[in-house]
Amino acid sequence: MISLLRSKFNRGPKRAVCLSADAVTVYHWQNNDITDSFQFDADETGRFHFARYLQETPLLTTYVLVDVVEEEFRQDTIPHVTGSDRKSVLERKSNRNFRNSPYAYHMLQGRQKEGRRDDKVLLTALTKPDAITPWIKLLEQNKVPLAGIYSLPIMSKSLLKPLEAKSSNVLLVSMGSASGLRQTYFRDQQLQVSRLAKLPRYGTTPYASYVLAELEKLYQYLKNLRVLSREEPLDIYILAHGEVLVDLNNRIKDTSLTRYHLIDVATLSREIGVEGVLTTPFSDYLFAHTLLSNTPQNHYGSKNDTHYFSMHQARVGLYAASILTLLAGTTWGGYNFISGISLKHQSTKTAQEASYYQSRYEIAKKNLPPTVVEPAEIKSAIDIIDTLGQHKSTPFLMMSTVSKVLNRYPSLQIDGIDWTVNADPNTHPYETNSLIEDEQGIEKGDYQYYQIATLKGHLTPFDGNYRKALSMVKRFANTIKDEDNVHHVKIDSMPLDIRPESKLSGAADENERREAIFAVTVILGVANET
Repeated sequence: MISLLRSKFNRGPKRAVCLSADAVTVYHWQNNDITDSFQFDADETGRFHFARYLQETPLLTTYVLVDVVEEEFRQDTIPHVTGSDRKSVLERKSNRNFRNSPYAYHMLQGRQKEGRRDDKVLLTALTKPDAITPWIKLLEQNKVPLAGIYSLPIMSKSLLKPLEAKSSNVLLVSMGSASGLRQTYFRDQQLQVSRLAKLPRYGTTPYASYVLAELEKLYQYLKNLRVLSREEPLDIYILAHGEVLVDLNNRIKDTSLTRYHLIDVATLSREIGVEGVLTTPFSDYLFAHTLLSNTPQNHYGSKNDTHYFSMHQARVGLYAASILTLLAGTTWGGYNFISGISLKHQSTKTAQEASYYQSRYEIAKKNLPPTVVEPAEIKSAIDIIDTLGQHKSTPFLMMSTVSKVLNRYPSLQIDGIDWTVNADPNTHPYETNSLIEDEQGIEKGDYQYYQIATLKGHLTPFDGNYRKALSMVKRFANTIKDEDNVHHVKIDSMPLDIRPESKLSGAADENERREAIFAVTVILGVANET
């Protein structure tokens, strides 16, 4: 049998599937409220209609809420460990306590106050998987994105805050239309025990006497377990409505051990944001709204169960990333387009200004008197003079030193001199910032700066005696090195390359001899310009 509780199938961003022993109820959620609900019998016919429903509705994100008798809760302790060690210990505990159930969960509930101060843990499991597995399989077959499988007793802790239930002993009692009477005990805000009892069909038997009888059974059970706090009485919060609430109010009476708090489900629902008015004592709608409005951490769903939900999240993430990339690309493209227009405008304006100043320059140039040298050469000369002025130095000292030595070697003819001034003695005069080829480099002395000159010349006359030419160039270099203020002398090239890696070549005819060309770099250290 399938019954429609409110309206026809409707699209929505997500839904809750509430599983109980007798029925499965589906709630659709849209615009922060439940819009539609559908109920299916928990049998073969109901599963057939549920499968058809899944085929005819969109692939909505689905949250399964379980409220069945076959859910066990066991208190235990584990050593205080963290990370993978804690995970391994908890898995072993769950496997030992619930060997045949794929639906197991655990919650840490603080630490013991004495001894080793072990961690207190609550182990829970659905001990009869067959009650929910067929429904989970249908969701999987239809590729429904299942976000998780949730326990109603565990989730009911979220109602303690709106109920302002702050005492040490709290018993929360609610009624489900298809599940029954749910009684959940909290000790210091931590779930300890939960029990589900069958309820008669609504309207056939007064609920008040039945509820109170079940409460007495649970109270005796808690006393036997010795979980009740002796410092405070047991605060019992009963969620109901209408005649059931009135009847309970007439029957209950507070004692030194128990205090009753009757809560109208309709009033509580409005306080937490449920629209509309509830007219029954059942809390199904309230729990579904709580689940869909503030989804807790997944309890029983495995990775296989939530596989399609993970794919759905990845797809949504990729879609969002694509949108952001598109927006970023569009924004960046628009910015580049505007920048291009601006640069084009600036380029046109700059070209016009350049043309204007070029024409003005040509006009001014025509009015200048004729000169022997070109303006560019004049500019180069001015730059050289400016450089010399910055260093406050002239080549006089270098020229006088070189001339004095050359008077002793009339056979050495100088073809050119490259001269520069620099604070680094390793600077080459005709290759800016390049080092003179020396294995160790030239160490700096106690000088303010250096005058560096490369002398390029040849021997004349040259009779082909390279040994004599080599000896003369070496003696010339050593003579200059002995002069005052000479910091270093290096022979850059010799009349004949005698290095091992060089290749010798020449002509057999004596009339075809090469010139004896040489190059020597002289470095003078200047300590004080004066």
